[in-house]
Amino acid sequence: MNLLENAYDFLNSSLLFYRYSEEDPRKWKVAFINIVQSIELMAKEKLKRSNKYLIYENIDNPKNTISLHVALDRMLNILELPLDNKDIDTLKKAISLRNQMMHYEIDFSVHELMAKYSVLFEFATSFHFRFLDGELHNFIEEHLWEEEANLMEFFKQEFFVYNSEEVHRRFPKDFIESKYIEDYLIQGVAYPRIGYGEERYEEELRHTRATCADCMVKLGEFHVPGCDWEQCPKYYGQSIGCGCDDAEDC
Repeated sequence: MNLLENAYDFLNSSLLFYRYSEEDPRKWKVAFINIVQSIELMAKEKLKRSNKYLIYENIDNPKNTISLHVALDRMLNILELPLDNKDIDTLKKAISLRNQMMHYEIDFSVHELMAKYSVLFEFATSFHFRFLDGELHNFIEEHLWEEEANLMEFFKQEFFVYNSEEVHRRFPKDFIESKYIEDYLIQGVAYPRIGYGEERYEEELRHTRATCADCMVKLGEFHVPGCDWEQCPKYYGQSIGCGCDDAEDC
């Protein structure tokens, strides 16, 4: 694995442990250690893209790589990355928390751990988008998208890029939930939902965008419930205004 592949592997592992942390609080430890390790590798990748020797403690003897603390110093003082005080504070707290978990003890409530973890995940998402290869979402395993969406609801930033579109922080959770709604129950009968691009609208209304103009799902994906463009699977009118469950005709 190269640096980024290794970073993604640690991140996906972290999200997997995060998934089960509610059942077993001990899994928080691995979730935190792995997400901080992922961030450290992303930071090293950014340094390496500028100069491959910047990731080593001694550039004259490139053997041992630097810590996250040194990586932060070099990103600020050598690369002069536009990291604000909030970013710097997040990284320093991440280093401290990882050290506590690995070498000492911790005493946080589950609520506090959840808040701290979501801050680290938001930083990782933002850092990757600003300084590496675009959306971090593209490198998260699909079976972990639900965990990703749940964390995004806690983001301080209200809008961010998801699926190549700017969305509200609540959108990813709605998007994930819509994937599991395959039918609509209409007058006691289950009708398969119509995906984006499969609608039976008139020719002039057919879609030409790669994503829905309203809910931003991709071609073939189910619309987020409440989308203006979703079509009723029984009468083929606008689903949100159909009223077919209350009357014989739309």
